Amino acid sequence: MWAVISNEFTNKSQMAQARSHTECMNMRSCPRTNLHTKFDALRTAYDDCLSARVTISGDEYRALITNFCSELLSTFISQISANVTANTMFQHTATCTTGTVVTMTTFLLDPEDMITLILQRIRLP
Repeated sequence: MWAVISNEFTNKSQMAQARSHTECMNMRSCPRTNLHTKFDALRTAYDDCLSARVTISGDEYRALITNFCSELLSTFISQISANVTANTMFQHTATCTTGTVVTMTTFLLDPEDMITLILQRIRLP
């Protein structure tokens, strides 16, 4: 009997985790809404997922933030991410040409930094 109850609880828990992950990853802001409030809701949903042991990788969270905004803001943050990656690659290439041995490290924007950049962008005239 205990095995049946345990199995049922495990199945329902896994379904709830999958639903939470899907709901979080499908979040989008609406046009002409307060992005500060919407990003607060996104952060809360992300924290709720983590509290419920729902795994959302850093790459998934960065993709969610990129797709969360309007097309214009998504393009803006995508360009910044690409520039950061390109700068890292160029620094590695420059270091290699000087003869110094350096391991290539990938630098990715922190999701909170991405949100900050987006919110600063909407304040510009």
